[in-house]
Amino acid sequence: PTVIFEANPHYYGTKPVKTITWNQTTESNTQLQLLLKGEAQVIDALSPTQVKSVQASTTAKVTTVATTGAVFIGFNNSVAPFKDVTLHQGIAYAMPYNEIVFSVYKGQATPMKSVLPSFLQGYTGQYWTYQQNLAKARQLLAPYKGQSITLQYESGINAIQELAILIQSSLKSAGLEIALDAMDPNAFETKITNASLTMWIDTISTPLVPDSLYALQLLFPTKPTQILIHYSNAEVDKAVAALATATTTAEQDTYIKAAQKVLVEELPILPLAQLPYISPTAKNITGIRGAGPIGPPSRPS
Repeated sequence: PTVIFEANPHYYGTKPVKTITWNQTTESNTQLQLLLKGEAQVIDALSPTQVKSVQASTTAKVTTVATTGAVFIGFNNSVAPFKDVTLHQGIAYAMPYNEIVFSVYKGQATPMKSVLPSFLQGYTGQYWTYQQNLAKARQLLAPYKGQSITLQYESGINAIQELAILIQSSLKSAGLEIALDAMDPNAFETKITNASLTMWIDTISTPLVPDSLYALQLLFPTKPTQILIHYSNAEVDKAVAALATATTTAEQDTYIKAAQKVLVEELPILPLAQLPYISPTAKNITGIRGAGPIGPPSRPS
């Protein structure tokens, strides 16, 4: 279907774009070809490989906008074995972080060393100790050998499928066999909403607002903004509550770092990479920016 939007002639400000024609084309390869042929000026986010094609073209370009978006492994921290810190840490030491950034996301993502994006107030990477170390991963994951563990993720997204296979392969190298469950998008969204996933790849449940208090409140307190990971830690609750009433930057930074210290040790979610918002457009399109000063988290396809 095609929808045409006309600029409001009574709008008080300038109207640099008079008409927008919206053609609904959900298949990303079709969108890419329309852009490269000059038949579309702005399209949805593409896969990392398709973005490379846009960057190499003479008719189109990509604009990158910093966001609070990320890709992470989520755990249901209320049920065994997914509530075990040892399992989280073992998986963390098994992850091939460089391959995730440079192979899966083609260098378009950046590593994460905290549960917070690197540009948020009080961010620190000082507590991050997880580089790929298969020997350490084997030791930590040994108690879970033979257990039924499944990694859930939304089907139909090339980068996520590639990431799932890479995670499965890396964990196998560390002595842990896991199954993969590529879920129908509607079923996956329902389980996200119902907080009934157990271990999954997530690019959706990230902060919309570039604020450390908002980001910490979203998932990590005992009573979070979004019930998803079923996590509870008294030290985190105390730090987040104190942050909510702190009035000086120094105090705020102290509480933000205190929360990160616990969260990076226990890894109720395992951050894998920070994702920007990438907008593929025609060469002559300018002024691309996020919603507000930072923009929405990306959802790669």
